[in-house]
Amino acid sequence: MNVVVGCIVKKEDKFLMVKEGQGRCQGMWNFPIGHLEENETIVEGAKRETLEETGYEVNIHKMLPITGLYQNNKKYILIRFLATPKEKVKDYESTIAEIKWMRQEEILNIPKQDFRGYESNIQVLEYLNKDNLFSIDILQAQE
Repeated sequence: MNVVVGCIVKKEDKFLMVKEGQGRCQGMWNFPIGHLEENETIVEGAKRETLEETGYEVNIHKMLPITGLYQNNKKYILIRFLATPKEKVKDYESTIAEIKWMRQEEILNIPKQDFRGYESNIQVLEYLNKDNLFSIDILQAQE
């Protein structure tokens, strides 16, 4: 089973989105997310992936419900956090073609075929709209 972590980075009424720059998902939009590395906590992994894919350091505030995904004959556990940007400290990785701050309406207008993990990411917006988020107090020992 693969564990995938990331952050839904929100600043005012906009979310930070990334456009994949290579591989089978090239040209597709997504929230910053990636695989958890060995000996890494979920919080460390989410912050690292966000930094690598966007160049932003973040403050994590809440946790979204943990979900699962079966794709390309693999099972994934998705662990995502709501975060705010601290500062942009570097350029994003070459695996990312573009980063962009988008309002929810803009995200919802991305054509389904241009969205990596469409259903999963729409579910993220639903969680946020319903404030279906959890306190990260239980994870504080991991930072």
